[in-house]
Amino acid sequence: MDVAETPPHLTTGPSVTEPSADPRSAARAMPRWWRRFVVVSRRANLFLWLEIFAVIALGLAIWANAIAYSREAGPGEVLPAMQVSLLLLAVLVPAMAILVLGGRR
Repeated sequence: MDVAETPPHLTTGPSVTEPSADPRSAARAMPRWWRRFVVVSRRANLFLWLEIFAVIALGLAIWANAIAYSREAGPGEVLPAMQVSLLLLAVLVPAMAILVLGGRR
């Protein structure tokens, strides 16, 4: 089947060989404020600072867990469920941030 015979509902747009009407359209796909944010964050090394902050937060959370779990408890005494869940989240959030930021590299 020739291109001229192709029904209009089967065409997907301009072919690869055709130049687009506006060559700057690909560059304008993102808003200007987002492009500026990306440039500023790369120059300021924002993601490096976020990684450093996440590593420090993870260290503090692990330290808080060690303190909470090493305190003397009476026989049959357990930590409250809310405290355990907060300690879990305190470790989980910075660990996930490190994973995401490390995967970004």
